[in-house]
Amino acid sequence: MEQFAFVVYALDGKRIANWVRLLQRIRDSELTNRIRYRVGFDSPLSGEQLDPGVIYAIITNEYLWSFNREGQCDRTDYLIELVGSSISVTNYKPD
Repeated sequence: MEQFAFVVYALDGKRIANWVRLLQRIRDSELTNRIRYRVGFDSPLSGEQLDPGVIYAIITNEYLWSFNREGQCDRTDYLIELVGSSISVTNYKPD
């Protein structure tokens, strides 16, 4: 498995990220090659940038291509929308 990720920061604290993964899976003696590509967009909903504790929205779109030696191909597309908040070990205070 190989994975490559790179992040491009846009203006006003918003972030665009890209991931590419190349995988080989073996199931029932059959080898399947997979290519995954994901692009994501993060934007703060409170605050000016993606700092720990800031509420933010995430939208990601992931494409998955699978193919094997027999020529069978499959493509799947995932669209995910989330709202979240990040924490860091330095500012986390449990109740």
